[in-house]
Formats: sequence, structure tokens, C-alpha cells
Amino acid sequence: MLSYKQGRESKRLMLSAAEVEALRMATEYFRAAKSRVEAEGNVGLAGVNIRLARAKTRG
Repeated sequence: MLSYKQGRESKRLMLSAAEVEALRMATEYFRAAKSRVEAEGNVGLAGVNIRLARAKTRG
């Protein structure tokens, strides 16, 4: 059984074993992709912070 929220309502959906496995794999893929995007964003943000700090020290 899959439980999820849609707006303010909680929904439940019965899934077959194959659907559960497909959903598990999709969720793993999503989480890995999200982690990569967040890591890349953090690297970019760190670069901006370094450039701003250098600009402040140069006056």
C-alpha cells in the first residue's frame, strides 16, 4: 500500500509487487539525482561566496 498526500487529503493506493519495485527504483533514482543537483548547487554557491569575499577584501 502506498500512502501519499495530495493537497490536504491523504491518499492510499494498492500496488502489485512489480509496481512496488518500480516505485522503489524510481525513488532511488530521484533521490540520487536530487543529491547530485544539491551538491552541484553547493559548489556553485561556495564559488560565489569566495568571489564575494575576495571582492570585499580588494575594497
